[in-house]
Amino acid sequence: MRRKYAVWVGGKPVEISTAAPDMAVREHWLLVNARNREELQHALDAMARPEVQGLMLFSANGFDAWESFMAQHRLVEAAGGAVQDERGRLLVIHRRGHWDLPKGKLDADEESPAAAIREVQEECGLRTLRIVGELPDTWHTYTEKGRACLKRTRWYRMQGSSAEPLIAQHEEDIDEAHWAAREELPMIIAGSYPSLRPVFEAWLATEPHARQPAQRDWKGSRPSTTSNLNPQPPVRTLYLCRHAKSSWADPGQSDHERPLNDRGLRDAPAMARHFKERGEQPQLIVSSDANRAQSTARFFAKELAMQPGQFMLEPRLYHASVKGISDVVAALPDGAERVMLFGHNPGFSTAVDHFCGDNVGELPTCGMVRIDFVAGSWKEIGHDLGTLVWFEYPKRVLGLE
Repeated sequence: MRRKYAVWVGGKPVEISTAAPDMAVREHWLLVNARNREELQHALDAMARPEVQGLMLFSANGFDAWESFMAQHRLVEAAGGAVQDERGRLLVIHRRGHWDLPKGKLDADEESPAAAIREVQEECGLRTLRIVGELPDTWHTYTEKGRACLKRTRWYRMQGSSAEPLIAQHEEDIDEAHWAAREELPMIIAGSYPSLRPVFEAWLATEPHARQPAQRDWKGSRPSTTSNLNPQPPVRTLYLCRHAKSSWADPGQSDHERPLNDRGLRDAPAMARHFKERGEQPQLIVSSDANRAQSTARFFAKELAMQPGQFMLEPRLYHASVKGISDVVAALPDGAERVMLFGHNPGFSTAVDHFCGDNVGELPTCGMVRIDFVAGSWKEIGHDLGTLVWFEYPKRVLGLE
């Protein structure tokens, strides 16, 4: 009998099967037939290469790759809950910059269902909960005190009530507990961990509300019911902003950790105010995780009163090429039609020319552009398909030219 497991290793997906996969290998994935432990380890080591996005691993000659993989780790059991209220909303938490679902490790001699309920109660403050079904298990690896660990989280569908107050467990770094309506979930999922996507998708597919209510736009209004025989794709707006001026004062500091200097601390909030005064309002901010980029992005997020779920860090934007930037854009949630990216040169300057054919030269620090596309999906965005709407930079805005 064929067995198949999906596990996240170092933030990347690994599929381990007892038989060769019956599907084509995904782009930038490796397909490896591991015949022994050494070949298994060699395949896992290859995951560290930046160009490798995933691994399809199988063993069909008697070697059990999954058992060997498990033997290299200490198994940690955990449990969590996907809780629905009486209005069909999903309970989510915001922890350490990501949206998440309440979960935690099992106590000694504790059963998974009891642990799942206890974790929801502790992390969100709900007292009355009822398990109504199961959801797929998730697996991921991490290191604790020098020991490789493999965590299996068992997930349960639960019923709760929004009549009870939500109390976020701050000592567990949870800054918000929130009942998320269905139309919020694309943004929530985009700001969550990729390993949780199967849980979200399974919950959406099995809950009664999955009967597809009328879609709403991001302001909550219902679309017109007037018949349109030739519907036009929406206009998608992409803002590209280079980080503000950064400091080189500490020669021992890594490039990734360099902060904004005094000029950057002046320009970033000024450009954020100017952006708001123009009437611009992105639905999602996605920033490189470099200190100078995310510091710039946070000035904009604060000025625009963005919610935690509307701010994401994307490591792939750190010194990304045009190809890397395009990959990030293609993966954006289609529910967000106005998105602002924060990153670095030369990639961002080249990306402007790539997306709309307008060469603005070198994008200055804290310089930003707006590019509009007519497209039904971010996956349709490509070379020379956009229109440059405006181009702004600090010297012009502050009258320093």
